[in-house]
Amino acid sequence: MEGRATSVSKASLTLLGTIIGAGVFGLPALFSYVGFWPGTLLFWFLAGIMLLTHVYLVEIILAFRKKMRLAGYAREVLGKRGFIMASITYPGQIIGVNLIYIILGGAFLSMLGHGIGLHQPLVFWQLLFWAIGGAIVLSGFKFLATFETIATWFLIGSMVVVIGLSTGSWNIRALSYADWSHFFVPFGVFLFSLFGVSVISEIVELSGRNREKAFRAVTIGTLGAALLSWAFGVSLYLAVGRVGRDPFDLISALPSSWSWLLPVFGILAIITSFVTTAEDLKQTFHFDFHLRPRASWLLALFIPLLLFITQRDFLSTVDFVGTVFGGLNCLLVIFIALKLFAHRRKKSPAPVVWSFAGSIVLLLVFMIGILHKFLYQPLV
Repeated sequence: MEGRATSVSKASLTLLGTIIGAGVFGLPALFSYVGFWPGTLLFWFLAGIMLLTHVYLVEIILAFRKKMRLAGYAREVLGKRGFIMASITYPGQIIGVNLIYIILGGAFLSMLGHGIGLHQPLVFWQLLFWAIGGAIVLSGFKFLATFETIATWFLIGSMVVVIGLSTGSWNIRALSYADWSHFFVPFGVFLFSLFGVSVISEIVELSGRNREKAFRAVTIGTLGAALLSWAFGVSLYLAVGRVGRDPFDLISALPSSWSWLLPVFGILAIITSFVTTAEDLKQTFHFDFHLRPRASWLLALFIPLLLFITQRDFLSTVDFVGTVFGGLNCLLVIFIALKLFAHRRKKSPAPVVWSFAGSIVLLLVFMIGILHKFLYQPLV
């Protein structure tokens, strides 16, 4: 019983640490844009949508014994066209995510460096963050697993302290502001901040490929990350007020003596996610594209670095990656699940979550989000 509880808690902690990443620093800006009530309604609606998507993916992974990632499952179930689609969208999303981590992680390192009198250019700190993250990833699985566990506990602790410290600056009157006309604008950033598809394969393995334990870990990890992220976004919005595109505006929410805590929390949030997603990208190149491990490592670490040369805007990158790549990958998960379990329904009746109505809701949500991105611009 103790081993069972340990595997679930470790798996849920891994998922929580991966989900809470760069996206959380865009939440206060989006809450300040649409207001508390519209933002809260959309955020928790998408949290439920992402939880169900994660559950879909657990069922897909358990249906195969061979280790794969999304592109591999798409090839097995949807055929060549599905594989081509997933070969673009899945690595594309992880590459975009890791680009965001380099941009923001280096910026947080820069804040800490300036605090102790080190005034190197921002690009130096961003390259240093990439080098540190790459070294952790290359250090081996055992060290990586230990690092994730320890860093995630520090992440949760620092996040709770940041939220607690910001309460002293809350402006409760801000709760009355609501802009329902722009209700769907935060879709991409919210989806990005809740997305855990890239680590679900690891969650299933940590749960011993046990359906009940995997479902429990996914539920705890997804909703736990959602609760902490929502509390962070709302707390700093109420403390700062109108938040701009620069996440460093958030530092004013804390007392001056605690200003160092925000970049510390930021580095923990981003490094725990960076090492997990880089590992998943490496596994995608290795398992799905059949590249050798060394080549997979090089591609996983250096492609985001090359893109870093051309794109360094945080919020617009989060919005695009979350809406387009995140939305398309969630659509692929749904299509794979529907086709897979439709074929196997006679042998093993599909669970309730595979109902036609639920699938239609998920499909509509992601399609509307993607269309809204292209038909309605700009972001805040």
